[in-house]
Amino acid sequence: VRRDTGVKASLPQEQCTGDTFRALLSEIQTTLYKQAKDFLESHTVDVTSFDELKKAMSGDGGFAWGPWDGTVESAHAIQDKTKATIRLIADDAAKAKGTKDLVSGKAATHWALFAQAY
Repeated sequence: VRRDTGVKASLPQEQCTGDTFRALLSEIQTTLYKQAKDFLESHTVDVTSFDELKKAMSGDGGFAWGPWDGTVESAHAIQDKTKATIRLIADDAAKAKGTKDLVSGKAATHWALFAQAY
């Protein structure tokens, strides 16, 4: 049974070659990667307010990119109120420029990825 499609398939023994399996595994890997990428993209949102973050974290889960002022106090406040923690800080802080932290209202210095543990 293929993990990517759930289809059960069999091959005649003469087709059970290294080339056949390499091609099949490559196809399965490509399909699984695309499924995971599509899922990630459909479950990741940008937020600019604390209410938007709360809404994003109260749904089916997923990730939310948002402005962060870089302080531990703001990170802890977000965690206390939403159970979400910072999972990643973007290399490029340009997106945070001109935005305000979701909790403190101070100027954001980072664009952070928030998510809840399950």
